[in-house]
Amino acid sequence: MNRRDLLLASGALGALAAARAGAQAQKRRIIGWLFAARKEMQTTVLSDFSADLARLGHVEGRDYVIEGRWTGGAVEPLPALARELVALEPAVIITAGSAAISALQKASSTVPVVFASVVDPIALGFVASLARPGGNITGVMLRTELNGKVFELIRETLPGIRRVALLLHPSDPVTGRTVTDFRKAANALQFDLLEAPAARIEDIDNAFAVAVKGKCGAMFVPQLSLFLNHTARIGALSVQARLPLFSTWPSFTTGGGFLSYYTPFRDVLARCAALANKILRGASPADLPVEQPDRYALVINMKTAKALGIKVPESVLIRADEVIR
Repeated sequence: MNRRDLLLASGALGALAAARAGAQAQKRRIIGWLFAARKEMQTTVLSDFSADLARLGHVEGRDYVIEGRWTGGAVEPLPALARELVALEPAVIITAGSAAISALQKASSTVPVVFASVVDPIALGFVASLARPGGNITGVMLRTELNGKVFELIRETLPGIRRVALLLHPSDPVTGRTVTDFRKAANALQFDLLEAPAARIEDIDNAFAVAVKGKCGAMFVPQLSLFLNHTARIGALSVQARLPLFSTWPSFTTGGGFLSYYTPFRDVLARCAALANKILRGASPADLPVEQPDRYALVINMKTAKALGIKVPESVLIRADEVIR
């Protein structure tokens, strides 16, 4: 082969390699993430999600790339970030929290969205029905009876309690529904529910003061974005105020709260990956039923129980999946 033929052959091989690389890049689709949670969660959550997708045949870097947006708990940036993600034309966006879902719903009616950890997506207007969502949004919802289970645990561990404070973030879109659900669960067990609002993280101290002044015997903190990013501070305030903290999110208990009863987020994430897999393979969110995990876990912080003088019944302890000592 002469020099001219060699150069032509090399050029052809280079063009073929470039074409293959371009085709591969075109094949890699975008999976968006919009979360109001702490950025520290990003590595673990994305690693677990990618591992779930890999088991389903989708390899990060080869088949898709992640475009994530994390606000650290603030809800104000969500609308702009939602529009930013939609403009990238992702194959699907994974999200959690009513504020983020609402922002994406307003940003696009066509880009597929998979949500995690929503209590009542029908009431919030995200889906038409659980069996057939009917739009571009589907996901994994939490069972509404979870709140009732926590109130049952309050009754079992603190039998003398009659009034419970509910920590609220007034500007969160889900707050109105949260109050309705919690009042229903509280009334079923004859608890008096006192609302303790905190519009900003700086207001949480005052929310505890309201609960103490209202003679509450415990506080229930829901899964709202503002609170999820300050679990250690809220746990410390609960001990300082001598107000046992109950939740449906485990980090409140590992952060110093008393007890959490929750659906493991790892389970929710795996179901989100399964729904994303179906969408990546051509399914429409409109036809993918909203899923409902049925596994729960109980975490009890015995250090906090001791500090607050709570004697945890053996009937509760033996049901715990994790006991912090």
